[in-house]
Amino acid sequence: YFITDDNRLVPDGNNFLIIKEAFEMRCQKKSQAEIVRYLNNRKEYTYRRRDQGPRSFTWSKDTIADLLTDPAYAGVLRYGKHIVDLTKIYDFEPAVTAAKFLEINKAKDFLSPTLKSAFSVRDKEDQITLLNGMVLCASCGKRMTAGITIKSSGDSYFRFRCETRTCEFRNKGPRASILTDFAIEQLDCYRFTTKNNYENYVDNMKEVTSNRHRELMSTINGLNKTIGFKRKEFENAKRIAADTNNKLQKYYINDIESLNDEIISLEKQRQEVMQEKDTIKDAIMTYEKYLELFENVADLLRSNKSIETLDVILRKFYSNFTVKAELIGPKYVNSRWEVIDFNFQEPFSQFIKHEDFDSGRGERT
Repeated sequence: YFITDDNRLVPDGNNFLIIKEAFEMRCQKKSQAEIVRYLNNRKEYTYRRRDQGPRSFTWSKDTIADLLTDPAYAGVLRYGKHIVDLTKIYDFEPAVTAAKFLEINKAKDFLSPTLKSAFSVRDKEDQITLLNGMVLCASCGKRMTAGITIKSSGDSYFRFRCETRTCEFRNKGPRASILTDFAIEQLDCYRFTTKNNYENYVDNMKEVTSNRHRELMSTINGLNKTIGFKRKEFENAKRIAADTNNKLQKYYINDIESLNDEIISLEKQRQEVMQEKDTIKDAIMTYEKYLELFENVADLLRSNKSIETLDVILRKFYSNFTVKAELIGPKYVNSRWEVIDFNFQEPFSQFIKHEDFDSGRGERT
């Protein structure tokens, strides 16, 4: 993170993405040694202070251990005996979710009861992903926040809430079902199953798979070099460990097992990457599979109760929704919400603009 003049922590460009990858690697059970190598190979990573320019930085097991156990990267800052949830103060962007941070550090004893409590709250909020950041309040134009409302009966439901202090609908907002029902009904009408839709999909996927293929080949080449270097290091360690006259023998004996484990791990990584490379050409769906998916996407959303699946699919199609409230009731304290505007993601917005879609009634538009 970079510290601003008002003492806020904000993502420091590419550095932030590299650190996020380090946390993700740890979640995937990668060893600290593997993460150290990854970080030190990312030469574009730079370190800087307020009064200094960027400079290169060399990671070690100690510095990576400090990184992975620092709750600030998950948005919980400690100072003295105090705990501060940065996400409650400003729009802080965590490098790792509360759930993943706890998973990484579940065996650590530094997590005090207060810290665990803060993470428990954050963990629940991290799970609220449905259309979060995509819903706008028509009254003030600001983004609404997603949350869970718990009724006195114990039942709970997803809703969106406007938190703009000056908005007349502050702390009010629609249930998530208002948004999801609207989107599903639309996708029943707008079915992107024309031949042009499919050809556009193929063109996009060719570019995606081509880029991914280059990334995988680069990863394979890097792993080949690393494995070659490690094998030489392993053979050298065996040679010295077998030499009883060498004063360094005892040090290299301990290195043999760890080096062998590293080679096995690296070869496993290479095998997984090569398998992905070999199957990536099959990532582009046939026209029949494409039709099957896009003709049934609305039915899929209706039948699927998974919040995560709803969120992933709807984000593929939509960029945002705008909702408006109408005050109702004798005292005008209740509100009825509706979607009054929306924007599709590309290329779907262009399909709508040029009326290139099949209608849900089986009529081609």
